[in-house]
Formats: sequence, structure tokens, C-alpha cells
Amino acid sequence: MSYQDLTIGRYSESGRAYSLTMVTDKRIPHFADFAKARYLINEMRVLHETGLLESLAWVLMPDHLHWLLIVNKAELSEVVRIFKGKVVLI
Repeated sequence: MSYQDLTIGRYSESGRAYSLTMVTDKRIPHFADFAKARYLINEMRVLHETGLLESLAWVLMPDHLHWLLIVNKAELSEVVRIFKGKVVLI
């Protein structure tokens, strides 16, 4: 099944809660490095403080992130695009 097949019928709504899981490329444990983990957490905080989303809970593991959030001012895909654009160089 292709990625496009998986996205058929998907949409996001403001005010709804979403559970995201994001995995590092090749599951490399980048976030075992404290400085990299703090950088990622700070970027999550920035998005929360701008009002783009509301973080409800999150767990950062060495090679992935679980994040429960409410989208406020954008679509979920836009939130993910902005976040990944900020932390892609980790």
C-alpha cells in the first residue's frame, strides 16, 4: 500500500486531539544525546507557546517521539511540516 493510499480521506480539524509518533531516520538514537533531546523539546515548546498547538503529553525516546497534541491554528500536516523543518538537522 502506498503512502497516498494511506492518506485518502484524512483531514484535520482545529480543536481536535491527535496522537503522533515520529521516528528518526534509520532509527538512529539521536535523542540519547542530551543536547539534541533538549533542542527538540524546545522546538516543541516554541510551537506550543505560539498557539499553533497545545501539547497535552509527550514521551521522547532515543529514536522516536510520541506526542499528544491539539491543533489550534493550522492543519495537522502543516504543524508536522513546521516541526520537522526545525528539527530535521538533528
